[in-house]
Amino acid sequence: MKKISITIALLSLPLLANIQLSNNGFPSLTITNKITSVKEDFSFSIQDSNSSSFYYSNFPSNTVPDSIFSRLNNDDFPEDDIAIISSSFHKKNMNTSSLLSSFIGKKIQYKIHSNEDSYIPIVSLGTLVSVYPLLITPVGSDKTFFVKQEDLIFPSIPSDLISTPTMSWKTNPLEVGKYTLTAKYLINNIQWKSRYSLSFSSDTTGILSSFIDIYNNTNKSFINADVKCLAGNINYQKTSVPRIYKHRSMESPVAMDSISGISISAIPSNGFHVYSIPNKIDIWKNSTTNAVVFKSNVLLKKSLSASYNIQSLFFGNRKQFDIKFAQLATISAMDLNKPLPSGKVYIYDQTNKNMFLGTHSLANTPKNKDAIINYGENFDVTGKVSILDFDKERYVYNPTSSKNRFNGWKYSGTYKISILNSSDKKHIIKLDLTNGFTPRNFISSSNCDDGCESGFDFKGTYYKFTIPANSKFEITSRFDIFQ
Repeated sequence: MKKISITIALLSLPLLANIQLSNNGFPSLTITNKITSVKEDFSFSIQDSNSSSFYYSNFPSNTVPDSIFSRLNNDDFPEDDIAIISSSFHKKNMNTSSLLSSFIGKKIQYKIHSNEDSYIPIVSLGTLVSVYPLLITPVGSDKTFFVKQEDLIFPSIPSDLISTPTMSWKTNPLEVGKYTLTAKYLINNIQWKSRYSLSFSSDTTGILSSFIDIYNNTNKSFINADVKCLAGNINYQKTSVPRIYKHRSMESPVAMDSISGISISAIPSNGFHVYSIPNKIDIWKNSTTNAVVFKSNVLLKKSLSASYNIQSLFFGNRKQFDIKFAQLATISAMDLNKPLPSGKVYIYDQTNKNMFLGTHSLANTPKNKDAIINYGENFDVTGKVSILDFDKERYVYNPTSSKNRFNGWKYSGTYKISILNSSDKKHIIKLDLTNGFTPRNFISSSNCDDGCESGFDFKGTYYKFTIPANSKFEITSRFDIFQ
């Protein structure tokens, strides 16, 4: 049996309008946390006064169709807008299946490999009968053969198939001259994130570096682009658009370009912060581009922190639980004086050959707020909270008032905090113990003194103290909660 195979030959996009536009090569992008705004200018000349329609065939496939706004001007009269009668956005609808289906029942060339050792196939003509399975009937034959995709030869691409997303515009006939068409639109799948590197140079100093990473997961590159990254959570409502066709992209980011030696300052704007990259950059399709924002020496204040709800000790069989402390490095807002957009912080120890210590997810931090970095759980400082006694009894709230009299509960108890520092360093400890109640009144007392700071409110009690190296620290606390 003869071996038959098919090769697909894709031709150029059919003309949807009279004049094909090309951009000026200097697009502007504003990248937010949810969507990206793009502005492109297209310059063209009119040689024939009957010209009235134009198209641009390099729109990203994930353009938001109802976000496209256009403006047309004569270069000699840039302030006067020319009316655009209509505009249309044409999504890509060409794939292997649609291309093959458009030739069912039509004659098409295909290659016949008559000999396994032959490198020159025979080109024959037949009628495409079916796509799934792929069948063809040779001209002058009543037999139908199975064929393969890789050797089919198409005479042309049908005019109703579009290989790239295309925008077309129609106007009244324009006079001979030079014109500029500006298009603004929104696209998905371009995002930016902040990324940080914090290197400890000592227990009290470090180096904080900030970067911007731009992820372009679209099918379009933006060359010589003016880029702004907007920090903050914008309001954006997605528009529900009827589904016209199915399209899946199997591409993913594979490349990374780096822009070094750039210092980018945040400029407040309408409640957000704007990071403008000072030089025009190339953002290639399916790639990641990064830029340096700043690199600063910072003062650090290291401490250990823990927060627990102790209500479970009052009700149930559990009488104690262990305390584990998070290691915190606080960067003073007064020292840094820079806003920090949310992003991942990578922590290193510069004193130990830049050893990696962990990561922290930083939330949006204004310039007047300390940045608190959590880089893991301390190995050497441990503790426990134990309940010594607990009781509850009925009480009368506001007994002198007949209207506001209320029978409630009084919870009384004593607990002990034991902290053990097995390291050769002293540590600053901050411990928050919430009680889980919503009390009408709260009374607390403890032996937290001599360098131990404490405070309480309706939610619970906090303790702050310094524990010396290789030592043990204990606090006993008494409480009365009226609920």
